Amino acid sequence: MQNSIPTSETRNGQMTALRWVSVVLSALVVITALVIGEGFFGGRARLIEDHGYLGNVIFIFAVVQIVLAFMQYQKGIVNRNQLILSGLLILLIFAQIGLGYSGSRSGAANALVWHLPVGVLIMGVSTVLAVLFWTQPQRNTLTD
Repeated sequence: MQNSIPTSETRNGQMTALRWVSVVLSALVVITALVIGEGFFGGRARLIEDHGYLGNVIFIFAVVQIVLAFMQYQKGIVNRNQLILSGLLILLIFAQIGLGYSGSRSGAANALVWHLPVGVLIMGVSTVLAVLFWTQPQRNTLTD
């Protein structure tokens, strides 16, 4: 017979939200890369503009992620390194958006040259965070 008393694992909605936001964010990074690839190499120029819109949506998800991570950090669930990585992710995405807009408006080749490796770094950091959040044990969260 199962125990019907809610456990910390079932009660921490913020941690559940953080986990799913991190996965969606990482998936959006991959989708954004696919969209720009199709836009440049598939001859669908409209997708280049959509790539920028997706970048802005990713930034919003990163803001939500760091807010949730900070809330979980205050509860002792998320550690300092995860919080720092979430902050780094925001900075990388902010820089990426700036590189994208400056490269598309002025045609600055230097901005576009940096856009790809920063995107790869964003993918790596967002994936590491998703893995860390999903493997993070939940504790003392019955007051969620």
